[in-house]
Amino acid sequence: MRLRAAAATLLIPLLSACAGTIVSETFTTVGDEHGAGHSSAMVHPSVPPGAGGSIELVSDFVGGGDGISVGEALDVASSHPVLVDGIVLRDEDGTIWYCDRLVDDSPPRCSDPQLLVLNFPTDPDLFDPAMAETVGATMRDGITWFEGHQLYGIVHPPP
Repeated sequence: MRLRAAAATLLIPLLSACAGTIVSETFTTVGDEHGAGHSSAMVHPSVPPGAGGSIELVSDFVGGGDGISVGEALDVASSHPVLVDGIVLRDEDGTIWYCDRLVDDSPPRCSDPQLLVLNFPTDPDLFDPAMAETVGATMRDGITWFEGHQLYGIVHPPP
């Protein structure tokens, strides 16, 4: 009887190994790091080609806490919101970008990686030159930015 039990114990793993490939719903291929496949993240349709990705805000108010960098946010892009630390920049045409650092060109611009910000609040005082000091904005060459800002949203990978 013990011999049969021992044979069955050895046979089950062998049969399982021959049964076929086990497909992971978490990773795209064996050995992928978490987030590397962006399996649950969808490209947002309004992200222009050449953009590093986007962040779709889910809340105007964020209470603070430990956020992650823009690059880390792209690495873990999914359908779940994350808190991201960075710089909010409004360019000359009114597009809102989010990045870790600025390139000190004239005019200033976001370094790579950068995220297009979707659903940014439409408060006209935020970008009013007369309110810059009050709201903590920096303005130069038609560009407005806020350093040390956190956004909470769903990060979408690049197109």
